[in-house]
Amino acid sequence: MSRARAYLIYCILFSCQDNLTAKPCPTNNSPQIYNTVTNIQVNGFDLPKLLQDVLHQNSQHGYEWLKDHQTACAGVGASAVYLTIAKRVWDGKTMLLASNNWCNWKSDVPLVNLLGVPARSLYQELHYAIINKYANNSQADLLAPLVQFSHDLNLELKTLDSFYQIGLWTSKLKLSWIFWISAKNISDTQEKIARLTYFKTLINDSIRIQQVIN
Repeated sequence: MSRARAYLIYCILFSCQDNLTAKPCPTNNSPQIYNTVTNIQVNGFDLPKLLQDVLHQNSQHGYEWLKDHQTACAGVGASAVYLTIAKRVWDGKTMLLASNNWCNWKSDVPLVNLLGVPARSLYQELHYAIINKYANNSQADLLAPLVQFSHDLNLELKTLDSFYQIGLWTSKLKLSWIFWISAKNISDTQEKIARLTYFKTLINDSIRIQQVIN
């Protein structure tokens, strides 16, 4: 701990002790050993002006340091933004390529053709795939696979939507090359989002119908 910080803590403790301890009324016969300082109110506590001066001095030093190193700070900030966006791009591309993700279920069948399949028939295929992926033989809860499916599907939607939005604005700003985003990446992501949204609608509608029947 630095000396300045230790001294600040000492000043605070000393001020609190003064407030809690009854001081004798000074008389002309007794020497005065109390420092006369101007107090300020912060959250109901009296802080000595010395503390205020030290804090003000530190804030001034911090401002001057930022001013002297503004180029380096800007570089660090820009790097942090770039790495954050690059991470989302990486997650989106990885999700597009993973064959076991729901966005790639029946990827050999175009979405237009899937929309032409009777909803009941496609739901049965999708439900079977869900049970086959998540069901545990020792698990009695029949709703658990659907809950896990909903969680994974929403995660895929969130990841792909983030990647899609980044692809759109980087394309408008002519910055796609910085993040290695192609026009095909954007169109593929849009199709995968539509596919996932349709799967989600199938499951939700079927569950709603079952609730009405029961």
